[in-house]
Amino acid sequence: MAVNLSPVGGAAAQFFDNNGNPLAGGKLYTYAAGTTTPLATYTTSVGNVAHTNPIILDSAGRVPGGQIWLTDGSVDYKFLLETSFSVLVGTFDNIPSTPSVSASDIAVVASTYNAGTTVQAQLTNVGSTTGATNVGYTPAGTGAVATTVQAKLRESISLADFLPVGYVTDASIDYTTQINNAIAAAVAGPQALYIPKGEWRHSAVLPITGRIVIHGEGKGVSKFLSVNCDGFNISNGVTFVTIRDITIAQAVRYTTTPNAYTAINNNGTTLVQNTYHTYENIFIDGFGFGFSCTAVSSSSWINCQTAFTHESMLFSLQCLNNAVSNCQFSETNSMAIPPAAGSYGIKVGDGTVNCEGIMVTNCLVFGVDRGIWVRASIDVFVNNCILDGIFEFGILAQSTGTQGCFNNIFSGNYIGAAGAATSVGIYLLNSFAANASFNNGTVVSDNEILAYTGKVLNYGIFVEGAAENRNSITGNRISNTNTFDCRITTGTQHKVSGNTWRSAIGFSTTVAIPFIQYINNSGQIATEVPNPIGLFTPTVRGSSTAGVFSYAGDSRHGSYKIIDNLCFFSLFIVWTAMPSAAVGTLQITGLPVLRKTDATYAPPINISVESIVFPEGATAIFGFVRSGEATIELRGIGSNLAPTPVDAVQADGTIRVSGFYEIL
Repeated sequence: MAVNLSPVGGAAAQFFDNNGNPLAGGKLYTYAAGTTTPLATYTTSVGNVAHTNPIILDSAGRVPGGQIWLTDGSVDYKFLLETSFSVLVGTFDNIPSTPSVSASDIAVVASTYNAGTTVQAQLTNVGSTTGATNVGYTPAGTGAVATTVQAKLRESISLADFLPVGYVTDASIDYTTQINNAIAAAVAGPQALYIPKGEWRHSAVLPITGRIVIHGEGKGVSKFLSVNCDGFNISNGVTFVTIRDITIAQAVRYTTTPNAYTAINNNGTTLVQNTYHTYENIFIDGFGFGFSCTAVSSSSWINCQTAFTHESMLFSLQCLNNAVSNCQFSETNSMAIPPAAGSYGIKVGDGTVNCEGIMVTNCLVFGVDRGIWVRASIDVFVNNCILDGIFEFGILAQSTGTQGCFNNIFSGNYIGAAGAATSVGIYLLNSFAANASFNNGTVVSDNEILAYTGKVLNYGIFVEGAAENRNSITGNRISNTNTFDCRITTGTQHKVSGNTWRSAIGFSTTVAIPFIQYINNSGQIATEVPNPIGLFTPTVRGSSTAGVFSYAGDSRHGSYKIIDNLCFFSLFIVWTAMPSAAVGTLQITGLPVLRKTDATYAPPINISVESIVFPEGATAIFGFVRSGEATIELRGIGSNLAPTPVDAVQADGTIRVSGFYEIL
């Protein structure tokens, strides 16, 4: 028989008298509601053993057996409770037997979803694959708009949404199709694509054709494993791409010969650039190329890292206004292991079109041939970087046949040479004579450059080529070079100041000194470079034919001091004989450096003379340093006399001269 637990004394109930004492021996009568017709109750849920009527309570006031079960259905009961002395304690009438109700017995009469169906049907629907559409979600907060659970969950996309039930994450299964489906769905949104932890194997390139955010759990946690293929390939004209917190690795690293695969390939064009990209906290392992950026602008690379990557970052075509910060790029992980030939950390420019406005700060490049290679690019700023374990060039700024390098700044960097062959710390190279004016305005300042014990560093700083102009080399500290700490063989208007040369020969140049401003440097210098202060021996001569003058013993003295771009000097000469061959304007030669090449400006030189015949009408003599030379030429002046050359035909004389002139 179907029975239900009684709401009166149903299970483990205890009855009391009106004084709160257990109703020992009390009597509980059961009748049909509103009558005195006895109605049976049962001892268990089976409904096959009836209680006595009345039910006699035990000494604790409880029902024997502890349970009362009522007949299932539409029958109502009346309960009458008395003491053992038949004194009425209470009557409880119209007590329903508790019905047996299932979800299928309850109708949905008012609901947003499927009104008129049963609860059972509703629950079945919710448990189906489309059930989230039938579950509401109300966000917290004033003005929040209610939606469905499905709409809420679809605000983001996970790669797991596209994986089969029971998927594994150990890289044993190729998920190329699933990954590409997830990317396509996120691009279509556009929405963020979440990459859960695991190794996600793919055997074909992963295309990105529109704006997207791809994010994982972190480097080494969410990992794309590329099997002999590229990683991501981003179409031209795609804006607002963010990829962060993932690893992209080749399934098998190359050993000696780099592979031809690229981890993240940006395919902009000069006319249709890729802009506003962010790459953050990405680890790239085992690729021939890490980040290949063609015509990418206004983008950032933050806290990215490569290992065993031959060419970590390349900017090509016209890349503008990009920032690379706090990144680490390497091919080898030991100075004892040479990198494959031609490897580099960052290359700015492919030589066809200038890249411009590239900022590289707080980065580490290790175990490559070339740390940072600036090729025919402008306004490149490399600051506070460590370029260590370098085998060829720490920083190379190089022109091409059509483009030059200018207005670049390399400042505050550490460069450690670890190779066994020719190497240069910072190399400014104009390789093409046709572009002699292209390379200029580079600032090389406050860098620490050295070679490790037993390694080769030919030059700390080397300026070479057809023409490198208006470069500033200041405040650098260079040591352990094999040839020169700094060598300049080309150009004009260079400034070399405040540097510390620590090697046997610090500074050397083949450029005429008026084209180099050499100031307040510390260390050894080659013989062609004047000290900023010193002595010299002046000589008297004629301008057209010099002749051989005779001097009275130790009667020629000169001293100078170079301050910034000015040479201050004084001299004293006594001569006793002038050959008849000495004709033309009287000149004094032997100044320490050449004057700036400028025919329009010649500051006057103070002159005191004895035993010299003035030109007719002259009342005084002045001098000037000839343009592009280290020669003083004497002229006579008077109130009615234009400057007139002082004739060299003077048998003897005495002259004192002091003044200054520009040397740059």
